[in-house]
Amino acid sequence: DLLDMPLGPEVDADAVTWTAVNASVEPHRPWVVDLIKAFGGNDRAAYMRAVVISDADRDARLEIGSDDGVKAWVNGKLVHTHAVSRPVRPGEDGVSISLRKGSNVLLMKVVQGNGGWGGCARVRAPGGGHADGIRYATP
Repeated sequence: DLLDMPLGPEVDADAVTWTAVNASVEPHRPWVVDLIKAFGGNDRAAYMRAVVISDADRDARLEIGSDDGVKAWVNGKLVHTHAVSRPVRPGEDGVSISLRKGSNVLLMKVVQGNGGWGGCARVRAPGGGHADGIRYATP
């Protein structure tokens, strides 16, 4: 139910107080944001956001890993939903997106059932390879 329940940033992004959470310091998982270490608990949801900076308008592929269910928005447009219970693995979900030149806001909602909890995302070329001219920042 949490995946489909609009919370915080889905309701009023300007009224949200964001907390900086670093990616994992575990050498075998440097790409994951470990939400269980950051917030703990079961049956909850967290939102992650980043800015994807593109040097040109372009089509791209957003690759997502999540533990558990996930929703993703690019520039306020819902681009992906997957209600699932699984461990986080990079690139497990992929969706075609369009980026505009300059800053693009990526927002992800990751819901927690029990056990591990985390998420990761990256932007690739449409075919899944490296995308030149892309960099990331936090808002």
